[in-house]
Amino acid sequence: MAKFLNRLRQCCHVWRYGLPEVLGPTTVPEKTPPPPASPPPPLFPSPPEANLANGPYCQLAEDCADLLNEYDTMLPRMNDAVKPFAENVVDRIQEILERNGLEVISGESAFDIIRHKPEPVKNVPQGTPILETLAPGLTLKEKVLRRAKVRVE
Repeated sequence: MAKFLNRLRQCCHVWRYGLPEVLGPTTVPEKTPPPPASPPPPLFPSPPEANLANGPYCQLAEDCADLLNEYDTMLPRMNDAVKPFAENVVDRIQEILERNGLEVISGESAFDIIRHKPEPVKNVPQGTPILETLAPGLTLKEKVLRRAKVRVE
């Protein structure tokens, strides 16, 4: 046991103070800090950079547009106590999407089958005057994510 403790003391001495001068000075190379890592690219770009090439951004926008469509179909069946809350959720989601680069389809004068959905649903010719926009639509650049619900003549 004494030999072990002696050896342990020697090792601790070497570790703490370096090797004795007989063996030469101990030089420990200085550790250089690693270069700073560059920040990862943002998952969702700022609105000016928003484009159709950014898959996660487009997928999130499409999912939110689908969620808004689901709310629209469920809203008439909701009871009066829940309806104001659901309408607020729809407004907030739409507001967030607008802030993050999606464009609103609203206030247009001529019916376009790609950008508009007539209410009540009927066969409407292209270019028919729009009387009122019931629910705004959403686009991401040239891609229509949600058609605007409109009332036509």
